[in-house]
Amino acid sequence: MNNQIKVLLAIGVGGARMDFVAGWLGLLDNFLNNHWSIDINTGCSAGDQWSLKPLDSGFPLTEILNTKKLVLSNTSRLTWAGSGHGVGLDKLLPQINDNSVQILHIDTANTRYKNRIAWEFHVKTYMKQDRDKMVYFGGKPVWNIDKIIGATNITNTDRANYLIESFQRYHPSLDKTVTVPHLNIHYDDIFVPGGSKILCQTLAIDAPERYHQYWDDMLKYALSPAELTVWDHLWRYSDYYS
Repeated sequence: MNNQIKVLLAIGVGGARMDFVAGWLGLLDNFLNNHWSIDINTGCSAGDQWSLKPLDSGFPLTEILNTKKLVLSNTSRLTWAGSGHGVGLDKLLPQINDNSVQILHIDTANTRYKNRIAWEFHVKTYMKQDRDKMVYFGGKPVWNIDKIIGATNITNTDRANYLIESFQRYHPSLDKTVTVPHLNIHYDDIFVPGGSKILCQTLAIDAPERYHQYWDDMLKYALSPAELTVWDHLWRYSDYYS
């Protein structure tokens, strides 16, 4: 059947750039095209890799695949690289054991970039607009933070206050425990020039040199800016992290 597929799930803590990894993998032969893009304003990667995020909320993998008319198979030559935080992976243990699902953990333990990860978590989670949905709201901004606040008639002041409180209370734990069989790759090793080659070595796959160069080129766009003005508020990395 030509709709058979394997799944590779890149997991990690918020801000660990799982979407970037899965997006880039979708460019390669034998991977499903994720239509990867990067939001220039925030550095947030977007694409079909997001479609596997409902796994974190307990949504069955088979139902996600059904929406794309795909069937899981450990004999498929095609892999869909998705992203998530790795919640509830025990439910996928049979598929992991039969090699139809592979887990790639982006390890952030003892990282040199703890503050950068925390900053990017806030910028990419809260400050990103859903530009696709703007078409259905008369061109008005549709902010990702609104789904998290979960109220009506949200103002820019509401958004800014919520994010300020998040900066004050959020102290990320970067030592994530993964209890299922998985591959491990460290954040510090891959988000540098040449990091995609280490990624390919870990996954035992090959990629043409131009694809590695593309990884290197896109790293600067994945980096959230140190200053940005959103909701009439100037947000500075230096105000929260040294």
